[in-house]
Amino acid sequence: MEDNIFDRTETDDVLISSSVYNFIIGIVLVWGFGINWLMVEKIPVSSIQEIHPIIFFVGYFASCF
Repeated sequence: MEDNIFDRTETDDVLISSSVYNFIIGIVLVWGFGINWLMVEKIPVSSIQEIHPIIFFVGYFASCF
């Protein structure tokens, strides 16, 4: 049985308004920028430089996926 979500025309789920959707996206972005700022402030550069470059890039791409 194949159910293609793009063929759906009706839903029983509760829909949110555009303003609530944009608020949620904004909160997620603020959260991400805040965590990024904390990481830049608190993680010493020397600890990152000690990691072998190949291991660093493998870990980076693994976390991206």
